[in-house]
Amino acid sequence: MCLVLALGAWGCLGSDPELLSQTPRNEAADALAEAICRGAESCCTALEQDKPSEVCRSTARNDIMKAIIFAEGERREVVADAIDACVAAFEAASETAPTCIDLPSAADLDALCPDLFSAIPEGKKAPGERCEGTFDCASPSLPGQRGCVPADGSIPICVWYLDRALGESCAPSPTEIPRCAADLACAPDSRNNLVCAEAPGSGAACTLGDGTCATGLSCEETSPGIGVCQPWLVVDASCGPMVSGSCEPGASCVSGRCQKIAQPAQSSGSALAELCR
Repeated sequence: MCLVLALGAWGCLGSDPELLSQTPRNEAADALAEAICRGAESCCTALEQDKPSEVCRSTARNDIMKAIIFAEGERREVVADAIDACVAAFEAASETAPTCIDLPSAADLDALCPDLFSAIPEGKKAPGERCEGTFDCASPSLPGQRGCVPADGSIPICVWYLDRALGESCAPSPTEIPRCAADLACAPDSRNNLVCAEAPGSGAACTLGDGTCATGLSCEETSPGIGVCQPWLVVDASCGPMVSGSCEPGASCVSGRCQKIAQPAQSSGSALAELCR
């Protein structure tokens, strides 16, 4: 059947392959939604819930499309040749999920499919200049990445995130933000200068609020403006204003004792319920 097209020209949908062809963005959204819902089937069965249906695929597709639209806002496009590998990554994540709550979702798109989108176009603006997106900003001349972020919570400007190695300065500036390499932390040296160093151990100086301490330790303010790494307080340990230290991750100080934080079972259950319908 022929229809009058929007531009006033006559044409038949069946005679124009381009009108019927599936774009990479739609192909990706459809395939990933199918993979997400198919990967949840065994969990839905085990939990005696409904098998994933078109409702699941529609919801998952919408979530994936939101991520695609966000990427397109940075002038990126879905790479058609990367779709199959992305679907395979989601399928593998579903098969190896330790629990049903750990099933992959659209929120895992960047982690599971880092090559699904084309690169952000190169910009010309220097750090500190106003921008509409990362595509406006020039890449740093040193190892690192660029970004377009709000300055003082309002006007977006170009910034650089610069990679720093052991012993290099990690003192931040408004437009150049240092990032220490893995297993390193930004901590004061003997002259109180911020440098990338081995994560400080128990009793060592640390930078307040930056989580600079080694695993199992937290940075505690022992005197005004001075931080020292101290062991996490374990569950059932005493805590409170008169006790130095913080409860371990997953616990909170309640009535003078570190107690486990209740897991958001309802949230996890509702998320799974989105799949099992």
